[in-house]
Amino acid sequence: MTMGYLENILGQNEKIVFSTRRHWLVIWRPLFFMAILAVLIVAAAIALVPVTVGVSLLGLVLLVVPLGRMIMVMLEWANETYIVTNRRIIQTEGVFNKH
Repeated sequence: MTMGYLENILGQNEKIVFSTRRHWLVIWRPLFFMAILAVLIVAAAIALVPVTVGVSLLGLVLLVVPLGRMIMVMLEWANETYIVTNRRIIQTEGVFNKH
């Protein structure tokens, strides 16, 4: 989180007391399932290599879906913060648009 964004949402004489994010175990389940899906796609692509090269290449292209989802889950987690100030509690979130 950039200081410019945080300075814009803080009021006059408002000070940050504590800043944190959710525990990393919160994202464990979606990452685990996407990793299993990625392994299954790679295994299917390897198993189908003798049959046709096109099918195995399609499997490797399909690998973009679980890997992209894993990256998005990690980015969303890293960009969601909870800030305690001397006046209020603020939750900021968003990868491309902050709110």
